[in-house]
Amino acid sequence: MIIIPLTGRLSRKNIPWITIGLILINTFVFFIVQHGERYKLNQAISYYLNSGLANIECPRYLQYLKERNTDGNTIRLREDVRLKPEELIRLYFMMQRDDEFMERLSSEKVITPDEPIYQTWKELRSNFKRLLFSIPVYRYGFIPAEPTPLSLISYMFLHGSFMHLLGNMIFLWLAGSVLESGWSRSIYLPFYIICGILACISFGLINSHSRLPLIGASGAISGLVGGMMVSYGTARIKIFYSFGFYFDYKRIPGLLLLPAWILKELFQLFFSSIQNIAFIAHIGGIIAGSGLGYLNVKVLKRLKMEVFDENTSEKTSKILEQALKRMENLDFNAAKGLLEEVLQIDPENRSALERLYEIEKHRSNQRSYHDISLRYLKYLSREPDDHEELIKVYREFIRTVKPDTIDLGLLYDIGMIFLKTNHLKEAESIMAIILKRDPEFKKLPAGLLRLGQGNLKAGNVRKASGIFRLIINRFPDSPESRIATQLIRSPKS
Repeated sequence: MIIIPLTGRLSRKNIPWITIGLILINTFVFFIVQHGERYKLNQAISYYLNSGLANIECPRYLQYLKERNTDGNTIRLREDVRLKPEELIRLYFMMQRDDEFMERLSSEKVITPDEPIYQTWKELRSNFKRLLFSIPVYRYGFIPAEPTPLSLISYMFLHGSFMHLLGNMIFLWLAGSVLESGWSRSIYLPFYIICGILACISFGLINSHSRLPLIGASGAISGLVGGMMVSYGTARIKIFYSFGFYFDYKRIPGLLLLPAWILKELFQLFFSSIQNIAFIAHIGGIIAGSGLGYLNVKVLKRLKMEVFDENTSEKTSKILEQALKRMENLDFNAAKGLLEEVLQIDPENRSALERLYEIEKHRSNQRSYHDISLRYLKYLSREPDDHEELIKVYREFIRTVKPDTIDLGLLYDIGMIFLKTNHLKEAESIMAIILKRDPEFKKLPAGLLRLGQGNLKAGNVRKASGIFRLIINRFPDSPESRIATQLIRSPKS
């Protein structure tokens, strides 16, 4: 089972730099700092087998298992037969996971100082430990039986495999980007580190005698999930969930994710066949994150509730879908209401503008048709690649409504598009309307000059000359007047 909270509030102005930085650090550590770990581990295991240390410790461990009636028959052995290398390796890994035996071995209760082999064992064990701790996972991982202050933090930047790293970084991005957007960065980074430390401590308390290193960002990330769920408990959080091959998206109250996540971790702890996953650290992290998140909500109050709001496209797509169904059923009044709702959310929604125009153009005698036509024309005038639609809508509009009602700025932009598409007669008509309504319109000289140049290019020299003279007479001090003068003297240009 997988549950992943989602947010759609990221943008160029709201980039989660700290989360990106944490991901980069984890990636750098895995590929650079931890590079060659497997080779070093193989060296250490080879030393363990070939130095004689395995032949000292493994038989003692086998005897320990037999005395405890625990897996005593896993490796059958007569007293006078040496263990095979594969049996030694198997026993070594069993032994590393047996916290009680390792504690007894370390406290010199398995091989005691009064035994003849003690000094040899002590020296071999010291050399082997030195080889192990040359490996970053052992040096910087958190070992509950031998904790260090540095390892409380450094462990969360180490990973055991690429898939371990990839899985954690995906969850770090999903949960981290939410909180970094919803909280201030000054709170987010300390919160992440503290959650990782508390997750580590909770693991250490339960596994206090373990000598295997705890590594991975999972504990800190679980803290982020806990903090996110508590902070946005009343918000409806969009989640991605998967049960085997089935997956879907759903919006649920944020607080419901907290018990669901904890139950998932407990289920995997007790029933999962996956080994070596520190579920206790995950659970400790999510509880710590929940507590600290509650503290932030109630005391620090650094919280933006809009983080989980549906983004504009998500809202409008649902309403548009409903509007289209109404149109298919010829319920145009209901469709109109839905389309207007879309435009309240997203005034520049092309689909809503186009469909609302299609509905209203059958009511051309109503004010609503006039309003949506102008709004749609204004939108189309800013679209560089849809001039044909603008020309069609403008022509339909002026059949029933005088172009005098169009704002001069919009009318000028429409005229320039007619010029660009070589519809010179209609462009001339538009420029004439502008000239009549406002002879001092600022952009008019430029528009007339373009109109004259268009006619000149089309071979209409006489018409072009008339337009150029109009510019010279009406706007004698303008730059366009000087250009028009030159064009009249040299009409071929």
